[in-house]
Amino acid sequence: MRFVVAAIAMGVALSTAGAALANDKVALRLPGADTVEGLSRSIATPLLKTKTQFRILKHDDELASNCDEKSFASAKIITSPIEVSAGKKKWQEQWVLDRCGTAVGYRIFFTDVGDGGAYFAFRQTN
Repeated sequence: MRFVVAAIAMGVALSTAGAALANDKVALRLPGADTVEGLSRSIATPLLKTKTQFRILKHDDELASNCDEKSFASAKIITSPIEVSAGKKKWQEQWVLDRCGTAVGYRIFFTDVGDGGAYFAFRQTN
């Protein structure tokens, strides 16, 4: 089982694969309106949601580079946020990516550490 971990704090995204500043010139697709609509049930902040989308799309491009038509179809809260320590909350969501007509599930493990800091890990579920 492979997990991808990323952290977000003050506009910086870090992952096990490296680090990316918000102004990096990385060739990633911007999420379209259908993406935002598909993830409307996510309770992540807009910034956290966007960073998660970018990281998942980048990861998925490595797995299926032959598909250029990807969009997020849905989001579902698996576990509601629970406070694990003062100001630190954890929750899980299941996102579905439409990869050229094939539904690909991703489980996202979010942690909000307060003061704008958050990190996440994800794994493909199918």
